[in-house]
Amino acid sequence: DTELERLISRFNNQPDIKALIIFLQDIELNEIKKESDLLDAINSKINFYQEDLYDYIDSNFNNEFSNQEDIFKSKENFLNYLKELFNSTYKITKIKETESEYGVQHVNESKLVESLILAKEYLILGDLNKSVQVLSESFFNDNAIDKWITDAKNLIKTREKLKTLEVKLLNDIGSEVD
Repeated sequence: DTELERLISRFNNQPDIKALIIFLQDIELNEIKKESDLLDAINSKINFYQEDLYDYIDSNFNNEFSNQEDIFKSKENFLNYLKELFNSTYKITKIKETESEYGVQHVNESKLVESLILAKEYLILGDLNKSVQVLSESFFNDNAIDKWITDAKNLIKTREKLKTLEVKLLNDIGSEVD
């Protein structure tokens, strides 16, 4: 913040530079995801779709009432079981056929995984824009993917603003040297 305040005071008469600095001041750094965080999110989504649903539930559903007899021992045990059941985070999404003006398209998990893998490859290659494009054009109906796209777009926008500021500052400093 101190450095940005110094830049604002120095470039106060240049509104384009000042606007970029103010944009950077308003950013909450903890809300900007790093590429490594985005990669981790894609990897976990790929693993989720590739993992058999029943294995996923068996391996992750830690229910203290593993024995069905315990559930019905008391009213409290039964209510606790129901609370856990309703509060569980397992969501099963049904992929439906989507119709467009070009005909019926069948979206299946393998295509979703292919899109995720392609987006991951672009991300690894350093092309975050292409990665976002791949996921934006896919037929995901998944809040986690939508959040990933939003986070990636925020990172892209922040990088662009920072790069623009850097170029403007270098041009301004260069013109003062000339």
